[in-house]
Amino acid sequence: MTRVKIKNHACLFLYFIPFIYISIYLDYKFQTILGYIFALISMSVLAYFNTTKSSLIGVIFGNFVSAAISYYLVSSIQNDNWLYFFKIFTPQNWVIVLSCINFIPQFIAILVAKTIKF
Repeated sequence: MTRVKIKNHACLFLYFIPFIYISIYLDYKFQTILGYIFALISMSVLAYFNTTKSSLIGVIFGNFVSAAISYYLVSSIQNDNWLYFFKIFTPQNWVIVLSCINFIPQFIAILVAKTIKF
């Protein structure tokens, strides 16, 4: 029984990885969208497995934690180059926008996990 609880909570602890920050940093440093694709796929997979193993509240909490850590990291590392790299948004606003956009494929993964019971 304890082993099952540890596996369930391990998926939730993976949300402590700042996926949005990593994608923004890779975009800034290497001018690639692979970080955004990585964040999109990894957070959707996490949402799928967290929905099958635990509740929807864990997914929402995990997204909030990941966005908050990303927001903090972007705010602490920000310099003048960051301000001009993301033209329309500031880096902090870009974290918020990406977190909201990233929830759309996660919602689809949640719906798929709810319809496919295994």
